[in-house]
Amino acid sequence: MNAEAASGIERVKDGARRAVRGALDPVVGLLDRLGVKPDHVTWFGLVVTVAGGVVMGFGHFRIGALVATAGSLMDTLDGGLARAQNGVTRWGAFLDSSTDRIADAALFLGIAAFYARVPLVMMTSEDVTLVLQLGPPELREQFLTQAMGCLFNAGVAVTALAGAFLVSYTRARMEGLGTECKVGWFERPERLVVLLGAALFGAGSMVMPWALMALAVLSFFTAFQRMSYARSRLQGPA
Repeated sequence: MNAEAASGIERVKDGARRAVRGALDPVVGLLDRLGVKPDHVTWFGLVVTVAGGVVMGFGHFRIGALVATAGSLMDTLDGGLARAQNGVTRWGAFLDSSTDRIADAALFLGIAAFYARVPLVMMTSEDVTLVLQLGPPELREQFLTQAMGCLFNAGVAVTALAGAFLVSYTRARMEGLGTECKVGWFERPERLVVLLGAALFGAGSMVMPWALMALAVLSFFTAFQRMSYARSRLQGPA
């Protein structure tokens, strides 16, 4: 990706962030007048997002996505509220980043748990076990293919989570070494849009498996972008 294209993507991302913040400004003002603290919003948003991940773990992808979207929007509210109250602190930034990682884990592991649970549910069905033992080869192959596909999807979800964590870690580690790192365009907001957008199609759709593969590839690609950038900036002695 050339510099012009990367700059264009960054402008689109900045515009989207400003639009979301502008839409949420009235809510921020209301919370400020009510005396709500940013940390309270952060913790409540985490609880709501984790609840969305749990709901998706039971196969209710659409409901879980809506719940998790509400929780994720609170991640924008807490920052706006901190700025409105002149209460932006390093602790708030640390808490926000830490809870984001927990929320990401809840969403990806919820989806992974759903896919991993499907073969177990199949094995508890007398009809399925009877088919696997005595049924026609074509039907046995169909059930086995479905079970293996679900296990594969669960593995991809965990891989995508590892990629998401690596994207965050590479930035945190580089900034811990004293160098700012904003390289890479596939960050948390983009991951949430893809993941929750795919979940809105439902658990039975093939959109989610493809979305998980895209998330895994793009997350690791972004992490390697940052590693390459770090290598060009951190060649001096430790």
